[in-house]
Amino acid sequence: MAGNSVAWQPQVVDEMLRYYKEKIQSEGKQVVFKEMHHEEFGKQINAKFTTTFMTQRQVYQKFHELKDQWKIILEAKNLSGANFDDVNKIILYDEAEVVRMKSNKDKRAKYISVPIDNFNEMEFIFLDKHATGEFRVLQTPYDRVRDKDFIGDIEKNAIHVEVDPATQYDSYHLPDGTNNESSSSKCP
Repeated sequence: MAGNSVAWQPQVVDEMLRYYKEKIQSEGKQVVFKEMHHEEFGKQINAKFTTTFMTQRQVYQKFHELKDQWKIILEAKNLSGANFDDVNKIILYDEAEVVRMKSNKDKRAKYISVPIDNFNEMEFIFLDKHATGEFRVLQTPYDRVRDKDFIGDIEKNAIHVEVDPATQYDSYHLPDGTNNESSSSKCP
């Protein structure tokens, strides 16, 4: 073991995912894993395998490494043209596309056409634990009127009045009959 790194054996990763899955089942999906959870797991592993090297920080790092791995797996699974074998937990994709992805060093390629270890556990633990941007809502550019628009003064001087974006015009797009310039300069 060099420095603060740990060689994570598959059985330890299995134990780790089982621990977090049981925590979610007992405390509910809303549970947020904190230092105390990571420290508790480190102590459990040290006791089970009679070691003293598993620290809270190492558990924290591995937990977030698995979470990042899950995000990449989701990206690979959601690729256009990808299929998923629910029985074998394999993402199926066109082999020519996989070769292209590997040559471009796409991080998703290593999860395609191979069985994904601990897929069910990672899905249970991480599925609702990160933002994907799927439900973001874009705001219209004129949704609020502001009396000052200086940097730093935007929110404290904002007048929170809802405004219909359809009634907002710039100097080139005025409603018919209100433009002072000739009709040739109006935008259609």
